[in-house]
Amino acid sequence: MAKDRSIVEHMNQDHKEALFRYCNVLKGTAVDAVTMTGIDSEGFDMLADNRKLRIDFDTSISTVEAARATLVKLAGK
Repeated sequence: MAKDRSIVEHMNQDHKEALFRYCNVLKGTAVDAVTMTGIDSEGFDMLADNRKLRIDFDTSISTVEAARATLVKLAGK
């Protein structure tokens, strides 16, 4: 997916609270520190308290707009 680095940087700079929510709600893990490390068409990776966590998307994405919509939807869970 094009611009995956810009998505990662944006999430880490502007949406840190969403990253904590993904860990807590989607993985059932409370963490003290979290950073998104990568995103691809199937999901995204985070480093949470020095552990790698992977969140898989329900459906494959291929555009920045689809990534944004999917990340917003996941944050609302």
